[in-house]
Amino acid sequence: MQNEEGTSNPPPPYPPVHAEHSYPTSTGAGHIEFSRFTPADKQAFFGLLDEYFDQRERGSR
Repeated sequence: MQNEEGTSNPPPPYPPVHAEHSYPTSTGAGHIEFSRFTPADKQAFFGLLDEYFDQRERGSR
């Protein structure tokens, strides 16, 4: 990429991101393995399901 003066001066690279949490994955494409969830992941997952079905039930009345 060149600036107005025609010289190449790219921006510095982004610092590496250190993830505090690794998400469960699988070797198969398109899905995750629930058995690899931590207890906290499972609790969060079921909490999201509860929210979804609560909203869905309220919307269909």
